[in-house]
Amino acid sequence: MKNYIDLISDKNYNWLWNRRFRKKNEDGNFTHTGFRKVKGIIRMTPNEALVLHKFCSNAEQGIVEIGRKLGGSLYLICKCSNVPVYSVDTGRWDSDEGSLINKCIEEFQDKLSIINCRSAQAVIPQKYDVLFIDGDHTYKGVMRDIIAHWDKLTNVCIFHDYVTCKGVKDAVDFIINENIAEIIVPPNPNDDSPLNQQPGGRRNMITVRKLRDLTESLINWELK
Repeated sequence: MKNYIDLISDKNYNWLWNRRFRKKNEDGNFTHTGFRKVKGIIRMTPNEALVLHKFCSNAEQGIVEIGRKLGGSLYLICKCSNVPVYSVDTGRWDSDEGSLINKCIEEFQDKLSIINCRSAQAVIPQKYDVLFIDGDHTYKGVMRDIIAHWDKLTNVCIFHDYVTCKGVKDAVDFIINENIAEIIVPPNPNDDSPLNQQPGGRRNMITVRKLRDLTESLINWELK
């Protein structure tokens, strides 16, 4: 995928945004509705999904997702990758919201592990080179996710909602300031997606590369 147009033109992925982008009129035609009126299955813009697709498609060891919501990002991750995928969430969803998650379980059963518990309680049995964090957006919640899953991470961590959620930003800024990670793909509030003119259309995501493990003193100091 070279750009977001390639992504939303690909039949494997474009339907993830259909409910968000299109609404059928009385005459049977579709019109663009924007973010506020119609929500799609995947809770990210095409430019955000492009970043996730890039790193997951290049993963060589494994991928861990924290927070699966309706399963949109989970489907994209599984579809574009060739490594084991671990999806961690509390496991509560109703039949409508769970339909895509069930589809993922069925279609990707050879590589997908669904872990239904709190992030801090989840045990991943292997190392992984991509960690996608989109769960508890409070500062301590994000820090708990980092602390629980940083040790086995070997390459990049992607944080969603960095621009709009103070808790996410503060946690990410902390590990950057402590030289635990470095930014490799910054957020871009003015990306060139057509959604830039719609609420929520910016790339509200940051990608960092792991530089070192967390020290026990840092963990204890931040969460005491």
